[in-house]
Amino acid sequence: MKKPLIITIFIIISLAGFSQKNLYLSPNIVGISKNHKTIGIIPFNISTLLSPEERQKLAKKQLKKMNIIEDGKIQSSVYTWFLKKKEEGHLSVNIQDILTTNTLLQKAGITSKNQSRYSPSDLAKILGVDAIIQIGVLEGMKNNMINFYIYNSEDGELLLKFNKDISVSIDTSTNDFMDDFMKKPAKSIVYTN
Repeated sequence: MKKPLIITIFIIISLAGFSQKNLYLSPNIVGISKNHKTIGIIPFNISTLLSPEERQKLAKKQLKKMNIIEDGKIQSSVYTWFLKKKEEGHLSVNIQDILTTNTLLQKAGITSKNQSRYSPSDLAKILGVDAIIQIGVLEGMKNNMINFYIYNSEDGELLLKFNKDISVSIDTSTNDFMDDFMKKPAKSIVYTN
């Protein structure tokens, strides 16, 4: 039992030491995550992932409607990605159903517009999960930067952060985009094997 744990720790330290600057792993990630049973995926307050040029071509009303749709699509795509890993036997934790997640947040009065007022620990406690996943997008002049975070419930410690510059066209499917995006952090997510 100790040998696989030592190998896992070595791999994580190696990844952290030799990875690009866009990946952060907490030095405590293995110890903290070993007792996690369920993780939740927070709905994201994301402006559309379109390139700035494509955003300018759309009317404000169309863009606002796309942003609302995009929030749900991204959460659903991340959930689907984790469910596939679970089905393949490559995930060691359960994923809280996003309908349950969204209902619990709604009952607590938390929306995508005001969720930034709550700490990751607060959000995780409301959901009754051991860790939460959050995604955010920063709009740039040429590309967008997408950020992927995993936080521990108990103390809100950041366990993993990954970011990537992206440029998405209007005909890119959200699931295809997330499959591509998740390739890099998937190697470092301690819940996957």
